[in-house]
Amino acid sequence: MPSDNPSKPTERGRDDSTRRASLATGTLAASAGLTATGTATAQDGGDEGDADDVQNGTRFRVATFQNAFHNQAEFLLVSRPIDYSPDVPADVGGNLTGYDTYVAAYLNTGERFLLFVSQTANLGATYDEDEGWFVTGQTEGDGFNAPALYQLSNQYNRYEGTDRLVTAYAFSVEVGAQNYTFAQEGLNDEEEINDLLF
Repeated sequence: MPSDNPSKPTERGRDDSTRRASLATGTLAASAGLTATGTATAQDGGDEGDADDVQNGTRFRVATFQNAFHNQAEFLLVSRPIDYSPDVPADVGGNLTGYDTYVAAYLNTGERFLLFVSQTANLGATYDEDEGWFVTGQTEGDGFNAPALYQLSNQYNRYEGTDRLVTAYAFSVEVGAQNYTFAQEGLNDEEEINDLLF
């Protein structure tokens, strides 16, 4: 059974100016005007208001372990759905239902974490076996399939009766903003993305 918080330690990071630049590209944090809560609210089911309009309705519900959640962080999906479901309190049903489990990787660190994605979510991308990540179908200059980029919302809620899991929304980053973000991160080709992820 996979661990609750698999990670790949790396020293890759980006400075504050790079982070601010990528957030200024029209992704959720720059345009939604939301405020971070800093703590979990009591129950699942919070709403992000009109945040989905910012990304043209591309938000979808996710869950993860609380210690893996980083608000407004950008990430890639780097696996097909895997056969794993975390335990939740018995009075909620005994395991997390209605979600598929993926391995995701944060863009600025390469840290891997388990992300539980609503089974009704439209990810706007498909998994590419050759690349090892979800792709949008857009090919870059050297012919490789660019990864689909997503961003977590800046608010989360505790999942029912446990503080171990949290739920939030994630958003597909639009292609123009995605390309800018990859360029700011120095991820301009397949080799550089592989260096980050693998």
